[in-house]
Amino acid sequence: QWNTDVAFNSDGSLLAKYHKSHLFQNGDKFDEPKVADAVYFDTKFGVRFGMMICYDLEFLLPLTTLVNKYKIHDMVYSSRWVDLAPLQVAVEQQAATSLVHNLNIVAANTGIEPTKGGGGIYSNGQPQNDISTFLTLNLQNMTIASLTSPPPSLPQTTTTPTTE
Repeated sequence: QWNTDVAFNSDGSLLAKYHKSHLFQNGDKFDEPKVADAVYFDTKFGVRFGMMICYDLEFLLPLTTLVNKYKIHDMVYSSRWVDLAPLQVAVEQQAATSLVHNLNIVAANTGIEPTKGGGGIYSNGQPQNDISTFLTLNLQNMTIASLTSPPPSLPQTTTTPTTE
């Protein structure tokens, strides 16, 4: 039994299936792959999306494989993240991963309880819309944003060493 994300094409055909690589406190209920699979899919509109689930965001693999080997700039990410404030808060973790890896992330999180974080759409660490949290959750709305792929890079800052 796997914790799995699937992606379908507009005609209903299966594009990709991703099994969660890193389980969080439910290892006895689900199977865990021996190797973190880097799974991605290509869309008809020319974007390649990597796939990850929840706690996978905390680990180097498969994220770095997707970014470095497969040149992924766009990620779909599902979650039922448990916020452990102040250190592990869903929306901040999603934004930080987007920033550190220069990614567009479309994050869907349940956000249905006070301790279950939120989601949103991020580009290079910046929210591209109103993020969804327990306090702002509206099940009647769809989150939409226009993104460029790859996301624009942040300006590089340089410092000049000083001598004392």
